[in-house]
Formats: sequence, structure tokens, C-alpha cells
Amino acid sequence: ALHHAPLVLGPACDGGYWLVGLTAAGQRQQRGRLFSGIGWGGSEGLQQTLQRAAALQWSPQLLRWQSDLDRIDDMAPWHGAA
Repeated sequence: ALHHAPLVLGPACDGGYWLVGLTAAGQRQQRGRLFSGIGWGGSEGLQQTLQRAAALQWSPQLLRWQSDLDRIDDMAPWHGAA
């Protein structure tokens, strides 16, 4: 996916994300601006990151929506997934 977009996000059902992929060029240039001030652990993390990406004129690629891992109980849906 990073061959097609500077930023790849795996959106989580709780409003955050379960994966972040960033190209090397994007990481060097904009990592601080992209992630600074994001409400980590809240329900707005994905939306805030998408707004920042738009301000940087990036078109991120979104992967499939799924649950992320915030607590040990969150691992159940991931068990056995490959």
C-alpha cells in the first residue's frame, strides 16, 4: 500500500487506528506535523490524523476497518487471524 500512498492507516472501530504506515520520505518531512497534538486513546484519532494529512496535501490509503488492541481482552478477535 505504501507504493501508492505516503500514508497508510488501518482504521479501528473505536475511532483510532490499528496500523500506521508512513513512507521514509514522509517520515523525514512531516512526521512531527502529522502526529503532534493527536488525541491518542480517544475516538477522534483517525479523524484528526486524516485532517492533518489533508492539510499536508496527502491522500492516505485506508485499509479495512477492524478492532484494535487496547486491552488484553481485545486480542480475542485477532487470535488465529493471519
